[in-house]
Amino acid sequence: MLPSFPGLFKTARIQPLGLWCVAFLKKVCKYTCYVALFLYASFLGLIYYFEHQPVLMSKDETLALTHLNQLRISAGANAVVALPTLMHAAKIQAEYTVEVGELQHVRKKHKGLFNLLETLGGRLNSSFYFSHGTESMGQSEGRNPDLSVNYLLKAPYHRIPLLDPGITQIGLGLLPYTEQNGNWLALVFEIGGYTESPSVVVWPASGTEVPCAFQPSDELPNPAPEAKDGLVGYIVTVEIASALNKELSTQHFSMVDNATQTEIKGRIASSSSDTHMPSNAVAFIPEKPLLSGHTYGVSFKGYAEDSPISKSWTFSARDGR
Repeated sequence: MLPSFPGLFKTARIQPLGLWCVAFLKKVCKYTCYVALFLYASFLGLIYYFEHQPVLMSKDETLALTHLNQLRISAGANAVVALPTLMHAAKIQAEYTVEVGELQHVRKKHKGLFNLLETLGGRLNSSFYFSHGTESMGQSEGRNPDLSVNYLLKAPYHRIPLLDPGITQIGLGLLPYTEQNGNWLALVFEIGGYTESPSVVVWPASGTEVPCAFQPSDELPNPAPEAKDGLVGYIVTVEIASALNKELSTQHFSMVDNATQTEIKGRIASSSSDTHMPSNAVAFIPEKPLLSGHTYGVSFKGYAEDSPISKSWTFSARDGR
């Protein structure tokens, strides 16, 4: 007669339960993967749906985008196209700007744990745009879309992202303030679609006519706090695509009044001397306002890491905005 081992019977009873648990977990994992794939596909479908919606722009917004593209092409960059998701993000920020009456990249009003619109990233994501983006916004007196764009380009920190040769997509919101705030426009650009374009962009572009002076205190942060009488000459910039992740360094950057052959005094601003200047751009800040009707020659030599860059061009100055 064989001896009895009660423990063996207990093990025999546990084994089927263990196998059942393993099989159950396999099914759970299997269906979880199916659900995850379904949700992921739905998510991609939503992104595709929102990105391919018709682009709805007001007449003023169409004029502003057309003007910006004309200026980009004259500066050596490509034209950008309006993307519905970026348009949505720009419009809700323009509406907020008009509501509070001031420019805020990070919203101070209506803060809360679930306020997705508080930051740029939240506004882009809530509009179903999930790539890298930049925001450039301003306000201008006089309800003229072209002038609103020109105001932004006068300010170097706002100009550089708008003229980045690597961007391909944009959204804009252009709204008038209420009558209590005067005859002003709020203009918001949401910028995206970054590519590694090899183009070099200069502004003012060759052959263009720009205002003689710039009031740096109009831009926050102030790019030239040392300005005497609150004014400097129109600021000149050179930039490469930010997506290249290369630092633009300066070997030579000068400006000459062609009528008098006098060199314009000024200083060079780069990421090494100005913490707000992006590394893909450098600026020449004339010490004094330029002279109306005069033509100015600019010469730049530098490097995008190990790639040499050389540019020479002229532009003219005028009174007014």
